[in-house]
Amino acid sequence: MDRLVEKLWTFVKHGADEISLEVRFFRLICLTVSFVALVLVLPTNLIQDLSPYLNLVVVLYGAASLLIYYRSWRGSQHFVGFYLLTLVLLAIAWFLNAGSSGSIGYYFFACSMYPVIFFRGRTRQAMFLLLVLVVCGLLLLDFRSPQLVIPYKSGLDRLLDLSTGFSFSALIFALVFWVVITTLERELDERRKAEAAARQERDRAQGYLDTVETLIVALDAEGHISTINRKACEVLGYQEKELLGRDWFASCLPQPLGSERAAIYRRTMAAGSAAEVAHLESPLVTRTGGVRQIVWPYSVLRDEAGNCLGALGSGEDITERKLAEEALRQSEQALRLKTALLEAQSDATLDAVLVVDNDKRIAFYNRQFLEVFEVPERVLGEPDNSALLRHALGLVRCPDLFLKRVLYLYDHPRESSRDEIEMKNGRILDRYSAAVISRDGYCYGRMWTFRDVTERRRFESERVKIEKLESLGVLAGGIAHDFNNILAGIMGGISFAQEFIPEDHPAHGPLQTAELASVRAADLARQLITFARGGDLVKKPVALQLVIEEAVSFALRGSNVKGSVTLTGSLHPVLADEGQLGQAIYNLIINAKQAMPGGGIVTLSANNETLGPDNPYGLPGGDYVRVCCADQGCGIGLEDQVKIFDPYFTTKSCGTGLGLASAYSIVKKHGGSISVASEPGNGAAFTVLLPASSAPTHSLFSSPPPQELVSHPGGSILVMDDEPLVRDLAREMLRYIGYQVTTCENGSEAISLYQAAKEAGHAFDAIVMDLTIPGGMGGKEAAQRILAYDPDACLIVSSGYSNDPVMADHRAYGFRGAVAKPYKNRELWQLLSSLLGGAGGACAGGGGEPE
Repeated sequence: MDRLVEKLWTFVKHGADEISLEVRFFRLICLTVSFVALVLVLPTNLIQDLSPYLNLVVVLYGAASLLIYYRSWRGSQHFVGFYLLTLVLLAIAWFLNAGSSGSIGYYFFACSMYPVIFFRGRTRQAMFLLLVLVVCGLLLLDFRSPQLVIPYKSGLDRLLDLSTGFSFSALIFALVFWVVITTLERELDERRKAEAAARQERDRAQGYLDTVETLIVALDAEGHISTINRKACEVLGYQEKELLGRDWFASCLPQPLGSERAAIYRRTMAAGSAAEVAHLESPLVTRTGGVRQIVWPYSVLRDEAGNCLGALGSGEDITERKLAEEALRQSEQALRLKTALLEAQSDATLDAVLVVDNDKRIAFYNRQFLEVFEVPERVLGEPDNSALLRHALGLVRCPDLFLKRVLYLYDHPRESSRDEIEMKNGRILDRYSAAVISRDGYCYGRMWTFRDVTERRRFESERVKIEKLESLGVLAGGIAHDFNNILAGIMGGISFAQEFIPEDHPAHGPLQTAELASVRAADLARQLITFARGGDLVKKPVALQLVIEEAVSFALRGSNVKGSVTLTGSLHPVLADEGQLGQAIYNLIINAKQAMPGGGIVTLSANNETLGPDNPYGLPGGDYVRVCCADQGCGIGLEDQVKIFDPYFTTKSCGTGLGLASAYSIVKKHGGSISVASEPGNGAAFTVLLPASSAPTHSLFSSPPPQELVSHPGGSILVMDDEPLVRDLAREMLRYIGYQVTTCENGSEAISLYQAAKEAGHAFDAIVMDLTIPGGMGGKEAAQRILAYDPDACLIVSSGYSNDPVMADHRAYGFRGAVAKPYKNRELWQLLSSLLGGAGGACAGGGGEPE
């Protein structure tokens, strides 16, 4: 029988070892049922002369079983279909074979083995329930509708059917049970042999694994250790038996890394999406608590269907290598930090830095060096510094001297040097060079630093110029004061003499010429005073448009030079002394006119401008008004541009050298900037920047309306002046038109004379007071004391410092009028007539509001 089963077993496999045990059972049952139905049951039914329909059902069932076997052999397994077919045919046979009185019920018991063998879980329960429901339904139908059942023809038929039915069903049950038991025993025997062979193969493989010096670990799908070699056990500090079956991630990896890796591993294995080969670096925790760094190339283990069974890893202990790498990394990091700090420090400094090694290769440079020397990328790519040197030589004004110094320092590697080099773009660089020497005295190369000192040199030049102006100003101021006093006598005398001769007198022409010369001398003295002192500025919001237009009209009147004024938008007001600012712009226009003796166009342009804090003019950031005066003259050479604002420097035969110096002084005292841009043959352009103001503008000066010259018999005037010539001339001029004149030389005398006259009942109608008295009380202090004594006193200030704040705004200091020395007789007469002439005069009737 065993030999028959073995042959039958081989037959149902059809040489396919991969066919499952369940399929083999299924095929055996199909063949067994078909054999019983066609070979045993059908002949027995024919002998018993049972219903032909029952025989037909038996034939169909046997044929269907063979067909299902054939389909299984072709690869289609119909476990459920065969079971349902069996239940349907048994239900039909129930009615064809005497119902509950027949033998069909025995076959239902044999059928109950089918769910036990082929179904699992809920499916098995459902199939058993279906069997019970079918049997109960048949019994109920048999009871309620007995006419559906075909009965036996005789009692002998029933006895024979029951006997054969019981025998056949028992035979089927026993045959199937024997086939199952025999098959299981054979399967178990084959599995034991396979397991023994697998153990032998595993021991052989374990021997191979234990000979290698890498860590070998195999994990199942849940992450448990299934195989581990000797090297891995030595690294971890465990025996093999202690590790097998343990959770790899919980036992050998530090937490929480182990838990994270375990979750990823199990999720990947369950999804079947693991890479076939991968590399992973992971720390391992040894038995003693130490940590080893392992790099794991691992591969995924799969079954025949491609399902993930686990992973096999081959690890290399790289702990020592990682320690060495970490030490190297820290060393490199420290080096990078030092390099970064050096680069940051060099980039943060104002100096351009270049380091060249002993082979004249570029070792280091900073951002400022690239910017200062405008170094292109191709130059930096050269193997030595020769290309960089050639590039630098093209930027300096004296390349021969530059190269000579560089070569000398390369030939003397331990020497240091400091000098200044001038670039073609006008920048000045402070160059310092020193050897790069280590602590042990080794020379690594040479370092060059370049600092842009252009602005510092400019500021130093400005400071020297200002100091020069101040020192010269002290001298010029003293000279101008004395010169004005002399001119006052000359001009006053000439103008007074003209009163005594008619216009057709032969002496009238020479006197007029002398008067014009005196006016020019007075103008020169005025510029000297402006240059020397600038007058303490009386700043008020000024509209530059009016100042520019008046200066252009006045300076170019009657000349062959045309003026062009271009104003962009509405100009901001500037907080300035209108008189001095007009003088500065007037001087620039006169300079432009003198640069074009053959005629041309002077262009005055002005616009608003906002400067940032780092502007090239050295001015605070904010709103400014830019004024540009450009001519079409011969231009100014570079060597002259640095001296153009120096006092008494001029290139013109008719110049005094004070116009531009005076303009420079005025602009600087207004907190502004003045500069020149010119090339020989292309004219010159002077640019003035003045701080803007937001206050409304108004004119500072208003000329009194012309008054008719009238005689003042009996009027009393006090004249205070330190110069006897001026006192005597003023006395004679005023007496000429009917005034009684008293003179004194300082403020103290003027106060005493005024108080005495006042107390005597014949006070002075007006006092003409010199503003500045060397060594004595001046007009300003004396005026305060007189006004304190008599607030209605009529005071007139006179000074050669026409730009003095008292002269510019005399009413603020209590004076009713002002006259600038040197003055003509009619200027003084006109002023006195406006103040004392009639009821409308400011001082008529013993007082009144000042003009």
